[in-house]
Amino acid sequence: MSDYGQFQAFIYEVPEANVEAVLDLLMERGLGTGWDEGIVYEKDESGEFKFDDEKRMVYHRASDEEMREILRGALTGDDQITDQQARLDIVDDLGKALANLGVVFQMSQDPAYEYMGVGARNHPSIGLRQYDADADGTEYIATFRLRDIMEKHTDGNVMDKNRIIGDITEAANIAHAMRFDQLVSQSVNK
Repeated sequence: MSDYGQFQAFIYEVPEANVEAVLDLLMERGLGTGWDEGIVYEKDESGEFKFDDEKRMVYHRASDEEMREILRGALTGDDQITDQQARLDIVDDLGKALANLGVVFQMSQDPAYEYMGVGARNHPSIGLRQYDADADGTEYIATFRLRDIMEKHTDGNVMDKNRIIGDITEAANIAHAMRFDQLVSQSVNK
């Protein structure tokens, strides 16, 4: 795929032994934090931001070493990792690589062109789950999938509501999403 779109991720936990490997993955893909993506605002000796003569903040492009340290600070879930123009396969590619390293994360890429958005979340105890997503990274079930589920469990005019609800719950990854949220909040609140 040669198309690009907005990508965002939160990394909540990284096994200590894999921190450098995770930083390598993020650096290889040119990811940054926030909307500045690689801009470092300079500070003076007192820690205050520097301004030029026209009252604009002074900044420079981050070196690889500076960017690595910025990303290191984002490995706690406090900072969003972003790329405004990431390849459309980044969620699949990066998601699988991070899951293989035991990283706890949630990521999504906005819909772009004719492509649906896509999201993924991983916790080692429940595994990696990928899903269609809207522009907010919220899971999305296409109408045709809902129609298929309803037709599958309808006999004449009688609908098996329990089976429909069960299949919709599975299609929407509801159980996985709820368990992921519980696990992340438990580890963050330790």
